[in-house]
Amino acid sequence: NGWNRDNPADCELTRTPGTNIFSLAVTLTDLPDRENEYKYFIQHSAASVTHLETTYGAMWTDMGWEDSPQFGGANRTFVIGEDDGTGLLELPMAGYYDLPAGAVVPAGQEISLTLTVDMTGASVDGFNAADDSVFVKLEDKWLNYLQGFADGQKFAATDNGDTSYSATFNVVGPVPWHMIYHWEFYDVSGSVTISEGGGFGFGRFRARYHHSDSTNNCAWGDYNFPVDDWQKDPPLPLEDYDPSSICIALSLVNDILPTEFSLSNNYPNPFNPTTNISFSIPTQLDVEVNIYNV
Repeated sequence: NGWNRDNPADCELTRTPGTNIFSLAVTLTDLPDRENEYKYFIQHSAASVTHLETTYGAMWTDMGWEDSPQFGGANRTFVIGEDDGTGLLELPMAGYYDLPAGAVVPAGQEISLTLTVDMTGASVDGFNAADDSVFVKLEDKWLNYLQGFADGQKFAATDNGDTSYSATFNVVGPVPWHMIYHWEFYDVSGSVTISEGGGFGFGRFRARYHHSDSTNNCAWGDYNFPVDDWQKDPPLPLEDYDPSSICIALSLVNDILPTEFSLSNNYPNPFNPTTNISFSIPTQLDVEVNIYNV
């Protein structure tokens, strides 16, 4: 369909005023069952680049692209499906990197994260526990950049003596709950690094999520991820994406009744098949909303 950045009308999302919601209505002609691929991209302003580089150092290339953990770093997909007579298709609301509210370690808090892999199945790929070394490679560019790690940061894993290897590293908030990564080992006999996954398709990387402590007021702390099993070829396993599992501490808030009438901006923008309207009233009243086509 000729979608590319040469024509912003086909790719640039419009922000709904007063929100962080962006949307785009496009015309698409396609077969009903053909899979379309896409990703979200942030074109950082000069001011944003200056702020980031002043704080964290020079940015790397391609940092605007997301790597959604739901897809193992691959593209998102959709099909238009059979014609239902409306000529409309509305994709579910998504988030950049699919990062939900409450899924971030607070700023300034340092925690230790441990990833573990069972290398039993790696022998068929040439792994020799007596000589070879195991590493975990972090594939989230933003995590690596904001933590001061290298682009494509690797951490050496320690032999646990039971065919499993663990890599532990510290991070300082704000840190997202997701971890996008893969395992690899250095084959001494062949002087070559053997990596899991790869390519561009679904599950090219692994994805897991660390969680706050539901028994301690939802506090974030050190976290040991479940054990992975070595798997050379993609798609690599992905932990289920379940925002409902996020623990969020609740507190009592008083005086939240509205004191005046207010009408918020609708979202997403009205070029979409549906839109939401929020309003506040100081007392119980019948409300009539009039919509005008101007």
